[in-house]
Amino acid sequence: MSRLGLFWISHLIVIVIALVGLWMSVSIWLRGKVNGRADLSAGAKIGALFKITLSTVFSAKLWPLLKAFVFDGLLHRRLFQEDKLRWVAHASMFLTFLFLGILSTITGFFEEVLKHFLHIESPLVLFITDKDTPIMALMNEIGGLIIIFGGVIAAVRRFIVRPSQLRTKAPDTLLIVALLAIIITGYPIEAMRIIFEDVPPSLAWYSFVGYPLALLIEPLNWPWESIHFWLFFLHVGICSLSLLYLPFSKFFHVLVSPVIAVVNSVPKTTGFREGEHYA
Repeated sequence: MSRLGLFWISHLIVIVIALVGLWMSVSIWLRGKVNGRADLSAGAKIGALFKITLSTVFSAKLWPLLKAFVFDGLLHRRLFQEDKLRWVAHASMFLTFLFLGILSTITGFFEEVLKHFLHIESPLVLFITDKDTPIMALMNEIGGLIIIFGGVIAAVRRFIVRPSQLRTKAPDTLLIVALLAIIITGYPIEAMRIIFEDVPPSLAWYSFVGYPLALLIEPLNWPWESIHFWLFFLHVGICSLSLLYLPFSKFFHVLVSPVIAVVNSVPKTTGFREGEHYA
């Protein structure tokens, strides 16, 4: 079985398990009240929330909710006002990681579905799937460095100049370490690919971290393609374990905070009383 075939099979299994974990977390929230009732089934509550969402989307109240989604949920303006250094660490690590995750998903869809399965090779598909396209290479290189920068700030705050109210627990530290390991292992993977694919320097230098690393290790003359295969799956394994743990971690709020921000703004934008639609 090919490397990518094994990747997608294992990845789909992980996604299914992660979705189960996600549902377990969401089901706890669904114990609250919707439309003032706590006795509704989970499905009925989801349906009621869906109707509320639709009635809001197709109304003049959509813009305030979008502002809450972006400024409170994604950009965390309250955190920015309270602790700018913490906000920088949060934005650097998690927002950038979310961006790179979306970019990786889009790239995988274009590569596996459009290019290999549907045999579509339009200029856009070729642009997205070419790892050495200058824009794609630069986004990945810069994004990785931004995440490492945020991780350094988080480590300093937790272990060197820790605020008195900050409590560091082993699971929180492990998730940060895993996030950094995902990024750090990505650079040697890229360097090995540049070597065994013999990427020309005119393109390789856009990977301004991976390419110098490739030049550094190439004289070792190791079986780079074979090492790349196993390091790739170590990289994917860390990603998978992090994804499985995420629904049960305190960092789960990173994913759901935009939704929570919108829900919390509902009473202000729709005229409903606080607590009428949710507990």
